[in-house]
Amino acid sequence: MNPDGIMTAMREKNLLLQEKNDEMVSLAIEQANMQHDYRIAVASEIAKRRLNGESITLAETMAKGTPEVADKKVEFVVAEAKYKSCISSIKVTLAAISTLRSLLVWEREEKYNKNI
Repeated sequence: MNPDGIMTAMREKNLLLQEKNDEMVSLAIEQANMQHDYRIAVASEIAKRRLNGESITLAETMAKGTPEVADKKVEFVVAEAKYKSCISSIKVTLAAISTLRSLLVWEREEKYNKNI
């Protein structure tokens, strides 16, 4: 890869990194909202069950098994996975940028050594 190709690839990776950073903010908000909704759904269901006289342990276990609460849990888990995936993608992009920098330094040294 020549220096121009390396610089082009670095620009592309930097743009991708910026996109992922922007995406991470929205994914973090989505994850927080899903967790919020899940916790409210669990608390509401537990409160209803406690009012019906169920024990605390049984109420919590049964509440988490209701379709509405289970759906909220799935949404939360998916949002969390998306967020973690975005972080992983950012790490991979940073590693690629580091590799490209190393290639650029190597190219510079090769050119310098040929001129000596």
